[in-house]
Amino acid sequence: VGGVGGGGIFVPMLTLLLGFDTKSAAALSKCMIMGASASSVWYNLRVPHPCREVPILDYDLALLFQPMLMFGITLGVSLSVVFPYWLITVLIIILFMGTSSRSFFKAIEMWKEETIFKKSMEEVPVNSRGELIVIDTMYEPLVPREEKTPLEIFRFNLNLKRIMVLFLVWFIFLILQVFKN
Repeated sequence: VGGVGGGGIFVPMLTLLLGFDTKSAAALSKCMIMGASASSVWYNLRVPHPCREVPILDYDLALLFQPMLMFGITLGVSLSVVFPYWLITVLIIILFMGTSSRSFFKAIEMWKEETIFKKSMEEVPVNSRGELIVIDTMYEPLVPREEKTPLEIFRFNLNLKRIMVLFLVWFIFLILQVFKN
């Protein structure tokens, strides 16, 4: 429900427990999420992809989302200046109610599927002679993966060209914001 960064938890916590107003809590929440995101990226740069020979970070997806995300943030900040506190609070409540209910119904759906799966697994698999069939879940890959050192994994996951393009997008938005004001 709280999303990747936990903004759905931070904003109410800052508002209700620490007494921040809604606008300040939302802004501070973004700073908290940025720190968590930066540490997550740093951690993932040092981890190999679990099942394929690709970088674990999807730079194409980041380059697709980043401009839209920054435009949404710019629009949201502009609207937060115009909207009164009570309207922002009502909109945040509506957003969290929608995401919470969607997550709740998705959880019920997953629970039903897992219950059906669990019941099917309770039946003991036997062959035609009545002998217990043991299913070995350990699989050896057809093509063995070569082990990489942590430095090789870091270099493989780090795509400097794509990172520079991301920084360029951020810099262009910074310049646009400076000229806008």
